[in-house]
Amino acid sequence: MDPRARTLMVEATRAQESLKPMRALALLLRALEISPECCHLWMHRGFILKGLGKLAAAGVSFGNAMALDARNPLPRECLASVLYHLGRYQEAAKLAKSSLRLKQDAHIYSLLGCILSASHRPRAARTAWVKAIRLDPVCDEAIYNLASYYSLSRRPKTTMLLLRRAIRIDSGCAHYHRELGFVLMQLHRYEDSVRATQESLRLNPRLANAHTNLGVALEFLGRADEAEAEYALACKVDSDCVLPYLFRAKNLAARDRIPAADRCFRRALRAEPTNDRVLRAYGEFLIANGRPERGRVFLELHKRQSRPSRQGRPVFGRLHAAGNPSIHAAN
Repeated sequence: MDPRARTLMVEATRAQESLKPMRALALLLRALEISPECCHLWMHRGFILKGLGKLAAAGVSFGNAMALDARNPLPRECLASVLYHLGRYQEAAKLAKSSLRLKQDAHIYSLLGCILSASHRPRAARTAWVKAIRLDPVCDEAIYNLASYYSLSRRPKTTMLLLRRAIRIDSGCAHYHRELGFVLMQLHRYEDSVRATQESLRLNPRLANAHTNLGVALEFLGRADEAEAEYALACKVDSDCVLPYLFRAKNLAARDRIPAADRCFRRALRAEPTNDRVLRAYGEFLIANGRPERGRVFLELHKRQSRPSRQGRPVFGRLHAAGNPSIHAAN
């Protein structure tokens, strides 16, 4: 690398550490004008762009790095991760597999599992995550992803054991505690669920789905006032997420706070007008509260919904890909 480019790269690193990514990108661009053949500069630029959410531009940088150093598995892995997040699963899988031919690596297997899972190949995804764990027994992202497989397979005890294993490796990951809380709730261990979910919120108070899950667990324990407060916090954290509005509306209706419940139902419909769960619950609510004609309209709309809600159940969201936790908000 040209000494001038190296100096600019050092300055870019300092700018990035000072939380000035745009200055870092400008410095790297100047460095690349001097040393366009430097793979490391392209990788550095790609990482910053990916962190800024500029995935297409990051993909170009990683692609350039891969062209310059074809025997290095890292640019292939990074480009595969970008393609995965862009929804280009076939290309991402091909790159991940080619990276594995260069190097057997647990994180690449974990990424491949995420790609295969997104491609609706859950068993192949499970195989990839198992291989990752065999290569590296403390690869917590692969353990977490494997837990997601067993959660969707409705095997909560196995899911719980895997999540506890992931937490032993990284106890500071709020997402692991949140998912453990959800699984414990499935096992009817509501007190334990509350403790696990509260720990996730201690680590990250802005997990809307954790507030929602905590509210559900508190309702099972008969603590309706506390549950409603958690739903309210979830709505505040993520105003576009429909589930906390729905659960809060049901909570309020059960305690005869009818006007407030009606407002929550209508707010849930603004967030997602075609949500079949909200349409049905609101229709039943209106009929139960003396508005049968209006209620039947919503029940008829519910029947017309042929596709499931995009929100789903409050469990696992997107998986860990290449060490980047990108978990859901009350999916």
